[in-house]
Amino acid sequence: MKTKTSFLNLEKHDEDEFYDIGIHARNADRIDEAVKASDERVDTIEGKQNDLVTNQGDLGALQTTEKTSLVGAMNEVKEAIDSTTNDLSAVQDKISNIQNYSGKLLTAVVDGANANVTVEDNMVFTDGDKLDVKFSADVSAPVKVSFNGCTQYVLKDFEGNEADVSAERIYTLVYKDDDVDFFLCAPKGGADEWEDLTFVRSDYFHRLFYCDPGTDNLYELDSDTLLPINTVSSPGASPTGIGGTYNRLYHCDPTADNLYELDLDTLLPIKTVSSPSSAPTDIGGTYDRLFHCDSTADNLYELDVDTLLPINTVSSPSSTPRGIGGTYNRLYHCDPTANNLYELDLDTLLPINTVSSLGAFPAGIGGTYDRLFHCDTSPQSLYELDPDTLLPINTVSSPSTAPNGIGGIKARSFSITSVEFEESIYELTDDSPFRITGTEV
Repeated sequence: MKTKTSFLNLEKHDEDEFYDIGIHARNADRIDEAVKASDERVDTIEGKQNDLVTNQGDLGALQTTEKTSLVGAMNEVKEAIDSTTNDLSAVQDKISNIQNYSGKLLTAVVDGANANVTVEDNMVFTDGDKLDVKFSADVSAPVKVSFNGCTQYVLKDFEGNEADVSAERIYTLVYKDDDVDFFLCAPKGGADEWEDLTFVRSDYFHRLFYCDPGTDNLYELDSDTLLPINTVSSPGASPTGIGGTYNRLYHCDPTADNLYELDLDTLLPIKTVSSPSSAPTDIGGTYDRLFHCDSTADNLYELDVDTLLPINTVSSPSSTPRGIGGTYNRLYHCDPTANNLYELDLDTLLPINTVSSLGAFPAGIGGTYDRLFHCDTSPQSLYELDPDTLLPINTVSSPSTAPNGIGGIKARSFSITSVEFEESIYELTDDSPFRITGTEV
């Protein structure tokens, strides 16, 4: 139960309760009213003093009872001012303590499914406060975090599900003042500061791309009709692969033996790297991991998303790896020699599901956030596939004669809330279950 100060009737938090911005606002109003009343009383006393001087002469001529009343009134004003100053100082200390944690990394000590963070005794939280935390061990959902061993808060991802945490990552926790208070939880994704995370534009969501070595063009497709909405000449002579991560787009060309990162709007290269072998055939990824295949070495690779250099290499499940790409958390592959479509394990790159292809020459596979697409040079078609069965749910003739490579970025619009960020208001959205992006509103 909340208690109140005896003089100004200010509300006080219990020792195990975190800071409530509503209480702060009400206390600030009461402090303001008290200071205003104090000023008015001082003015009144000064007026009475002037009247006394005018009507009775010097204060030394006042009667004893009059002096006693005047002194009592002045002491009452002094007590009110002192109390106001003390309450205001306490509020300022709490605000300062919140700001002290901006940009600092805290450690959450894990005990079973619970984790505790040690902070200052009078640390308080308001809706939207952010803390960077590293957990001392892996914890599976549900994870509950407490501060100084007090109230426990559940960690949730951006779809409202209880979140897992890993000791190998740093997380940003966002306090949410709700009916049942909780923390949104997102890996920092390598950013040095929360403010450095990219705010993805709303027009990035569900963008799909395609390439064709017959026309030497790169295309952006409407993800529903699979018709071109933009066409750009490829940077090399034989574009065969295209796909992306959560908001980055990549391309490969076996004639130039190059891997490219492309500008999402112009489709022009912003980075060029030699491929790990001599016939790069496709490139694509999940929300934060990038993969590549090569038909000369018959290998599948995981690449570093920044350097485009291999960090893992595995032999392909058949002799002519041609397409690779995924949705936000699932990876797929196709091979025209075996005429198969595969779902792959993200870590081992081994097949966990194999389905016969729809045509005679599967040449590309990849997706957006949760939609999967495929292309085939015979019968020159584009398909949207069911991500589980790998069977077609939509089939369209390709816009050119040699469809090779299809894939998109994994950004996804999912409205959560609004927060203040560098004096602007942003509507938070998630481009995956684990990353915050936003659109200014």
